[in-house]
Amino acid sequence: MTSTITSGKTNGSAGFSVKLLLWLAFLEGASVMAVEMVAAKMLAPLYGDSLYVWSTVIGVAFASMTIGYFSGGRIADKPGSLNRLCWVLLIAASSILFIPSIADALMATLAGNDVIVDIILISACSMFFPLFLLGMTPPLIIKNMAETTTEAGRKAGNVFFISTAGGILTAFAMGFAIIPAFGLTMPLLMVAIMLGTIPLVLLLRWKKWLSLIFFIALLVSGSQQLSGGKPGSKRIKVQYYTEGILGQVMVCDFFQK
Repeated sequence: MTSTITSGKTNGSAGFSVKLLLWLAFLEGASVMAVEMVAAKMLAPLYGDSLYVWSTVIGVAFASMTIGYFSGGRIADKPGSLNRLCWVLLIAASSILFIPSIADALMATLAGNDVIVDIILISACSMFFPLFLLGMTPPLIIKNMAETTTEAGRKAGNVFFISTAGGILTAFAMGFAIIPAFGLTMPLLMVAIMLGTIPLVLLLRWKKWLSLIFFIALLVSGSQQLSGGKPGSKRIKVQYYTEGILGQVMVCDFFQK
């Protein structure tokens, strides 16, 4: 079912409002920045906060979102874009929670190989999918906000303004308060919950019961991340592991092949 936004509300899609769409744009921008910062800090224990790390994280993030922008634009004009927007955000929220386990597993497996190749592989495998989905979000939001082509430019500007503002605020909040206080895993759980709650509620109101699967996956993954043990492998024995102001800190023994 398609919907037309009039007087700040949509007709026929559970009361979608312009303010709600802008809030989703804010959460999208905040989530992108949170993923980038956490991913970079997760690489720090083995690869440091080097230029290689930040260059790769930023490059992978831009590449992921570039493909996402293109893909989102291709599907935005198809019927059911509101429903599609909610699914994209809900799946993105669920996938964000798998970033720590993917990064830890790859670091334990690839440690000792070529540093640059390792950093690129770990960043791409852990970040690409959630950031690709988040990149699809702005075109879908803009489509559902713009009633006519004459106002599309203003609506697009509002969406990217709000999204960027969310990223800026998150950068300061993550760097000065959240990561120092909660480490890396808990902030991702917080971001996933905030990003996925509204889409989940709306999909359930539209009787899309399959969305419950992603909610359950989010809860299960979140509980596993919070209660999980220290990363390691046959080649790495972790003696000490913590998360805090320095991100992840590991003291480990490394065994050559």
